[in-house]
Amino acid sequence: MNIEDFLNELEDIINESQHVPFTQLVIVAEHQILEFIDRTRAYTRSKHSSHSDTPSIPINVAQQMYDEGLLTADDLERTLNLDNVQQEANEIRAGADEYARQVLEDLQVRLDRMMQSVQNGLKELDRI
Repeated sequence: MNIEDFLNELEDIINESQHVPFTQLVIVAEHQILEFIDRTRAYTRSKHSSHSDTPSIPINVAQQMYDEGLLTADDLERTLNLDNVQQEANEIRAGADEYARQVLEDLQVRLDRMMQSVQNGLKELDRI
């Protein structure tokens, strides 16, 4: 379904509605319009969420598709923004991984020292 289908459906709702005599007004059933709005919102949400779930197109491919008229300027910009966001996320993830590694290595050193202290304490108790 595309936007043209939604517009056609809205037009059908209006054309099939009761006309007020001697005016250009129509009486539209509230439930028809509300159902139409709900379907339109659901469609819009599904389209919006599908953009975020789609794999990104490499920038050079997106640029070529734009040059060939296969992508709009908005789609190209969205692809570039998505690529920037993904790069930033990868940098953040790498930084978080490095931080976690440092914390765990520090913890390991502390635990090794504590383990050595425990072993020394046990040896001392065995001598007594």
